[in-house]
Amino acid sequence: MSRAFGTGSGPARTLVAQAFRPARAALWAIVWIVATALLAANATAQPDIRQMAGVPLPSADLPNGTVTVRVVRQTISTNAPDQRVELVGGTEPVAEVTDASGRAQFENVPRGVTMRAVAVVDEERLESQPFQLPEEGGVRLLLAAGVGMTRG
Repeated sequence: MSRAFGTGSGPARTLVAQAFRPARAALWAIVWIVATALLAANATAQPDIRQMAGVPLPSADLPNGTVTVRVVRQTISTNAPDQRVELVGGTEPVAEVTDASGRAQFENVPRGVTMRAVAVVDEERLESQPFQLPEEGGVRLLLAAGVGMTRG
């Protein structure tokens, strides 16, 4: 009766196990390093909401004269519904309320007027950079509460 080397018990099995112990430890160390690197890369791949918040983005896919403001809390995936948003800068402020997706849409906004989007969420005043509508399309904005974007 023959057995494969290292499949039984006894001194031969112990020697094989001892011989591969450093290799197994090295393999686990490599797996740990790779997993850590992948997690770190994923974390850095997330957009920095503070850099996006309040910055007007011209959008040719919106109808002419349209401003869309999305309001979130702390993360891009936490919508802030039922929030009052104002466009300030014209003759008088115009207000809309965010829907379930955290968006307030303003239509027929006049061109040539410098304005800002303003909202107060959980007592935090959020304010966009000043902007004007482009010749074609509209403007998209993101206002984010709880990320230190307070201005004014």
